[in-house]
Amino acid sequence: MNHRATVDHNRSVAEITAELKDETKEFLYTRYEMLKAEIQEKWPKLKAAFPLLAIGLLLLITGWLMLNAGLTALLAHILAPNPFRWVFSFLIVGGLWIILGAIAVYFGKVQLNPKSLLPARTIKVLQKDKLWLQKEATGKL
Repeated sequence: MNHRATVDHNRSVAEITAELKDETKEFLYTRYEMLKAEIQEKWPKLKAAFPLLAIGLLLLITGWLMLNAGLTALLAHILAPNPFRWVFSFLIVGGLWIILGAIAVYFGKVQLNPKSLLPARTIKVLQKDKLWLQKEATGKL
């Protein structure tokens, strides 16, 4: 990329345009292949994680429902003299889960690092290409 092309003053505008078109196609195809290769490297990790996440989610939901029912029944028993004991029990347990869920979502969001999913090498090469093109355009190379 850092070499100067020799200037041929005998070429027509059509020849120069065709060469530029070919070089642009080659450039874009190379960058596309780099991006595709990086995505293919990360895909097996994601593919292996999906079934485990689905099973874990199903078990968590089942456990949550059982725990929720048990806590609600326990609170209803504690609030036995009150005629609205079941309503209050569901509200208390529901409120507790909303608070804990909001805390979990907050910490999950903090842990989620979108930069790790970005195609870092492709972005780095494209940034270098951008700098090179800027230097070429201004004639400083």
